[in-house]
Amino acid sequence: MTALVYDLPLPPDGEEWCSGCVMLLRGKVDKEYHSQAVELAKDGRDEVKLIRPKVPGAGRLRVAVVSAPFALAPELGLMRVCWTCAAGMAPVAQSSLARPGLARG
Repeated sequence: MTALVYDLPLPPDGEEWCSGCVMLLRGKVDKEYHSQAVELAKDGRDEVKLIRPKVPGAGRLRVAVVSAPFALAPELGLMRVCWTCAAGMAPVAQSSLARPGLARG
């Protein structure tokens, strides 16, 4: 069975990646490369295949800055996460219809 190993970037020296960002990225990478991993598992060879995933958002790993629950999975307890994963907000593009000052409160 050939094992598929992902070559992802290391965090900056003395830092660690946000656990939430890593889980979200791993889900995207696993989904993208699932069929390839299944085929490699059937090949009968005792090898390791290293790949550099090309997945949208793969460069969005953030450095962990706080111990807090991951907003999308609070049942996992305290983790080292970035502020985005602690707050549960994903960056989204602003609508072209939204104009500052036009929203009624």
